Amino acid sequence: MRTKQVLRYWLPAIGASAILPIAAASAAHGPVHHDPGMHKVTATTHLSARADSGGNGNWALDNFTRVATVTSQGSVPSVNCGISYTGPCYAYTASLEDSGRFTTINGAFTPNQGAPYTGMLIASRVKGQFKGYGTFTTLYATAKPKAQLVPKFVVGNPVGDESSNWPNLFFPSGTTLVGVNEATFGYFYTAHVRHHHHAGKQHWADTSANGAGQLPADGNITG
Repeated sequence: MRTKQVLRYWLPAIGASAILPIAAASAAHGPVHHDPGMHKVTATTHLSARADSGGNGNWALDNFTRVATVTSQGSVPSVNCGISYTGPCYAYTASLEDSGRFTTINGAFTPNQGAPYTGMLIASRVKGQFKGYGTFTTLYATAKPKAQLVPKFVVGNPVGDESSNWPNLFFPSGTTLVGVNEATFGYFYTAHVRHHHHAGKQHWADTSANGAGQLPADGNITG
């Protein structure tokens, strides 16, 4: 489920020309003043025909539902949003939850390319299910998030909507964001495989704790 390209700019909508500038990350300074009127903002998106990358390029196309949440941590000193910035600044955390189905790309490299799978190609087109999550460390923004800014449907892999940047979609164009960092993630795949009238299952785990699914114990989807 992880896309290898990590961009720090968001194109807010197809056809829009404004981009969301991302300032250089900085450490938090000063106390957090909790905002009782702002807690969690949640948005659901249905994604289809989304290329899924593994250890050597895209290996599957995904169709799934993503539930993303941005949680307010309150107001913080303006320096957190930039050294020269003097306006309001807010702290947030964010999370993703994904669930859906995938279809392998016949002839592509298998998702696990670590030994003993190095160079292995997917032998046949198979389908399966996956679930996953991502969590983000504290980020800082010069505006408050709005669920209606997050697209309800996404087809393919538009530039700027990588999972590692997903919280950006909640914020209006012109917002400065600092410290957008997906610290942990985990995606777990199960394929239903049938060979010579014999049914079986294949599993692959792609997480931030296991080398992104490139270890022998992480399994593989080989078709």
